[in-house]
Amino acid sequence: MNALGNRNILRTRDAYTGEVKAPEIEDLLRATLVKVADQFLGWNVAAISAAQPKRPIVDIFAAEVRDFSKYKLAKAYVRWTREHDAQELTDDERSQWTTLVNKINSALR
Repeated sequence: MNALGNRNILRTRDAYTGEVKAPEIEDLLRATLVKVADQFLGWNVAAISAAQPKRPIVDIFAAEVRDFSKYKLAKAYVRWTREHDAQELTDDERSQWTTLVNKINSALR
């Protein structure tokens, strides 16, 4: 049985377990991206992210960081992955990504 929604479209929310109503893919890595952004880019939004768990993380970055770009954030994350592995993600992040990958694999069968 295919676990995808209408018209077999896989949505981020199909794997997301947090409080954001319309999560984007970045919300699957919310806690890690907050740390990575601070460490690599000097974008400290930790307090705002913690205070506003229902708000998409990209919206927080866009409002709080001058010249924010998803590209810069993604590039910083890729740099982070060179020295870190999945075990350093939070339990929720690992679970969400496992769910997403499993749903993708199921759809491809």
